[in-house]
Amino acid sequence: ASQDALDEEVGWFAAPIFYGDYPESMRMRHGKLLPLFTEAEMNDVLDSVDYLAITYEDALKVHAIPEDEIDSHLGFSGRPQPWDAQIDADDHGEGLAKLLIHLKDAYGDPEIVVNSRGISTTEWNKLSGNLEDTVRINFMDEEMNAIQHAIRRGVAVRAYFYRSVFDAFEWSDGNTKKFGLIY
Repeated sequence: ASQDALDEEVGWFAAPIFYGDYPESMRMRHGKLLPLFTEAEMNDVLDSVDYLAITYEDALKVHAIPEDEIDSHLGFSGRPQPWDAQIDADDHGEGLAKLLIHLKDAYGDPEIVVNSRGISTTEWNKLSGNLEDTVRINFMDEEMNAIQHAIRRGVAVRAYFYRSVFDAFEWSDGNTKKFGLIY
């Protein structure tokens, strides 16, 4: 179930670039919904990037759906999906390290850029002139430790970009959540 979910979430985009086609698990699940690549298209796409950029939001806990329930469990494509996933809100760093190591192992050791990472907080409206942003400091510490762990395991992480220096307007939350490093 975890491998199928990784194929669907990451392999959908990475596998054509690094292997010239979609993952086999996706071909089996989605059939004719996925386009077939011509030989020329495969050659054009194959190894056509200088690095793999990822936007990692949250770790997911994935579990298999029982065989007799798969047909009633639809994924984003509207087709039966043999797994379910829940966000693991406590697993920022470890999940990132695991993903980076997976990308190295699965896609031939590409150079990786981690982008748009960050954590939203709402404590800013309670400030009285001083900021002890321990939530964000701890998050960044976890992130840097995860990336160091992945690098020690041989992952070619070339850059890390925090989501925003200043706060941005969020589509669903307006200005109530703060992502920026500067208040």
